[in-house]
Amino acid sequence: MPAKVAPGVHQTRLAHSKVLFLSEAGLLVDTGPESEWDGLKSYVDNQGGVDRVLLSHAHGDHVGNADRVAAEYDPEFLYPENEPLDEVPL
Repeated sequence: MPAKVAPGVHQTRLAHSKVLFLSEAGLLVDTGPESEWDGLKSYVDNQGGVDRVLLSHAHGDHVGNADRVAAEYDPEFLYPENEPLDEVPL
C-alpha cells in the first residue's frame, strides 16, 4: 500500500525495493529491479500511468524496469547529466 510522503508524493514498497510517485507531475522516481515488474506495473496503473521517469542512478535496482516502462507507457526519461546511463535501454 502506498505511503504518503508529502502532499501529492507517495512511496510504495515493491517486493524488495521502493519507488516514489509525484502525482501532479505524473513522475515516477526509479523503476525497481527487473524481478519486480508486476508490482511496479500494478502500482503505476493504479496511479493512472506515468508521464515522466526520473532515474536517480544506474544501479539495477533503480533502472531494472526502465525498458519495460518505456515500452508500456512511453514516458519522458530524466536523469542527472553526470550519471552514466548509456547502457540502460530506454
